[in-house]
This record gives sequence, C-alpha cells and structure tokens, in this order.
Amino acid sequence: MADRLVLNGLMGAIIGKYRVERPLEQGESGAVFHASDKAGARYLMRFIGDLTAESMRDVPAGARLVFLAHFQQEAKLIATLRHSHILPLLDYGNFQSWPYLVYPQLAGNSLLELLSTQSPLPLAGVGQYLQQITSALDYAHQHAVLHRNLSTASISVQPDALQYSGQSASVNKQESFGRLLISEFGYRRIIELSRVDLQADLGGHQRRPAYDGSSETSAPEQLLGQPIDIYTDVYACGVLLYRLLTGHAPFEGATRDEVARQHLYAQVPSVYAWRKDVPGRLNEVLKKALAKDPFQRYRRPGELAQAYQDAMQPLAMPVPTPTEVVSSRLSTARVQQRGKVSRRRVLALVGGTGGGVAAVSILAGMHFLQKQVPSDTSNGVPQATVAQGLPKPARPASHAAGSGVLIRASDLPTNSAMTFPIANQQRPGVLVHLPDKRFVAFDST
Repeated sequence: MADRLVLNGLMGAIIGKYRVERPLEQGESGAVFHASDKAGARYLMRFIGDLTAESMRDVPAGARLVFLAHFQQEAKLIATLRHSHILPLLDYGNFQSWPYLVYPQLAGNSLLELLSTQSPLPLAGVGQYLQQITSALDYAHQHAVLHRNLSTASISVQPDALQYSGQSASVNKQESFGRLLISEFGYRRIIELSRVDLQADLGGHQRRPAYDGSSETSAPEQLLGQPIDIYTDVYACGVLLYRLLTGHAPFEGATRDEVARQHLYAQVPSVYAWRKDVPGRLNEVLKKALAKDPFQRYRRPGELAQAYQDAMQPLAMPVPTPTEVVSSRLSTARVQQRGKVSRRRVLALVGGTGGGVAAVSILAGMHFLQKQVPSDTSNGVPQATVAQGLPKPARPASHAAGSGVLIRASDLPTNSAMTFPIANQQRPGVLVHLPDKRFVAFDST
C-alpha cells in the first residue's frame, strides 16, 4: 500500500526541469517513469531503490548520505560516456533521498523482442551487431566503466535512424541492419553500492549481496561472488553472440538456479545444433569467450569481434577493427579497481568544529547531487570520438595549493557532500558532512 502511495505521489511531480508522468515498470531495484520537459522532449527517469517510506525509515542518516555521495560519484563518471552505441545519461540527481537517472526516451524494440520474431539473423547482421556491441564496450572500458549486466533486454534496435532529442542521423553501411543502443552502463554497480551502503554502518560492516542480474548472461565469477573485470563483459558478449547466431541462449532452464548451474558447470552447446551455415571453428571462438576461467577468455570485447571475423571469412562482411586501447595495462588496472564492491577506503575522518578539514596535496571542487549533465548534441548524435574526462574543479581562492586545507568546515553544510580530485587517480574522492558534524572522506576503490 505504501509503495502505491509513493508511486502515485510521484506522478505529476516537478523535479528540476522534468515533469514525472506515468510509471513504466517497478521492481526491487527501483522504478522507471515516463517524463517530459516544457519543450515536449520525452525522457525516462529511473529511480534507484525501494520507493517506500518504510524502506528508508530504518536506514541511518549517515549511511543514506554516504550512498548518495557514492551515487553522485558513479553517475558523474557514467555521464561522461559519449558513444554512438551507448544510450547517454543526460542528467542525475536525488529527490527526497531517492536518487534518479535521466535517459532519452527512444523508439525501437529491444534486441530480445527482435530475436523472438526474427531469428536466426543473417550472418552479415550478426557481424554488424557484434561490432557495434564490442566497440561500445571497449570504449566504456577505456573510461573505467563496466556494464556488468549486458543482455538482450538492455540493448535496443533503432531500425532506420537514431532518434535522439527529436533529431535523427543517417545510417551508415555498418548499420544497415539497424543501429544498436546499449543502456544501463554502470547501473548494476549503483544497485550493488546501494545495497552495501544502506546495509552497513560507517564502521565498515558490509555484506556482499547475492547477484540478481540477468540470468541470461551471468558470468561464473558473478554467481560465485568473486571480483569482476573486463572479462565479465566479454563473457556476456559471448552469450549475446551465441544468441545472435542461433536465436537461443547457450544455457536455458526453467529456473534461475538451473540456468546458473549451467553457467558454472555445463559445456557450451555446439552452434551446429541450431544452424549449419557456419564454419566449425566458430565453436572454438564461443568456447573461449564463454570459458569458466575468466583468464582463459579474450582479453577485451574487440578481440572477440576480431576472432569472429577471422572465423567467418570469407562468409561474412569484414568487421572493422575496434578502436585500439591506448594503454591496455592501465585500462585493465583501472577497471579492476571498479570491479569490486569492496570496503570503502577512508581517507580522512575529522571533527567538524575546527576552521577547516585537513587534507594533503588535494584541491576542492563542489559538485552537488542535483546537477544536469552537459552534452554535445549539436548534430543530435552523441559522438564516439569525444573522450570526456572528469572536469577539473576550480581552485578555491581562499586555499593555496599545498596548504593542507581541503575546505572550510563552514563551506560544506551538514547533510551534504562534495567531490575532490586525488593525485594520480582518474576518479575523484568524496567528502561527506555527516549529521553528527563529523566529516568522512573516501574513494570507492
């Protein structure tokens, strides 16, 4: 009853520039609403968490504030992703302690719906789709973002042209079967952080929740609660390739547990069980992508696309080589840090009664949770070539570099948070002013 009241209360609410309309879906992880602005543009607003008053009543204010700071940190990084096959995060914020994400509302069906009516796909179409998916994943990995929950349900197919903010773009030769858009990059990490932060106190007592993402593409390490990395997205990509080729998932069952056991122990079924117009060496490609041992898989999605191209020659059209990773070792190390939902590394914990919060060799920059994400949509299409890093905050005039003062205590109100850069790290730290006047600073490695 309470959740129904909350949902009804959200409908018609004005949040920033958005008017919340009817709900689209609701689950344990949150709810999705249709929304619009004064110009008539259409959006989807995804609220994170259980939308009930009871769900937040027993959560300590400090734990809730830490999660909101974590949410801001993750959403800010996700919002920098600009790629022609990634659905962009346009805005983010929090409304009455419920964080939300804003995406454009698009036409088109999901890849799941397409495969239910048109499978198996032509081999040329499989090659195109695989190249689009792997190029988006490689780009996100270069920017230290894992998808974590890639599936046919999180990919939409734009049949003619990409509809984005009311504009359109022509389809190139590599998209003659339709343009794919992948959604929910980083969303699974936010869900995991919410469950860890809101079930833990500041003493660091945390419990890793059981994985409840898509059973279609669950990698063995996810099901076992082990650290994840680029190879986890490679596994999901291998599952998608199998399904694109056959119209069936490699592992199917009546229950999640039955499917999970197959992910953990079963051999990959031969693709010949479903179609005969493929070379035998393609089975070896799929076996490597779906290896139970993560370190036996392809090192990145682009390698899987290249292996598919090599196996299919000369049957299918060439798949362009994905963008080269500038520094594979550095990129892998960064994503390894993001792959674990580990205990927070506390950088500083001081009282709030003094004149300033002490820090060493770092400068402050204020970033509040309610913040719209700027994006270049001059031609209506997010550009894959724009690699936007984290913005550099302006240096406060009152604090000189190396002074050892991060911010004056009076400059950060109680129950608020800010991010700040950390030397030699891509991701910023977060400083939180707790209700009890204490300050806690942390990164999320």
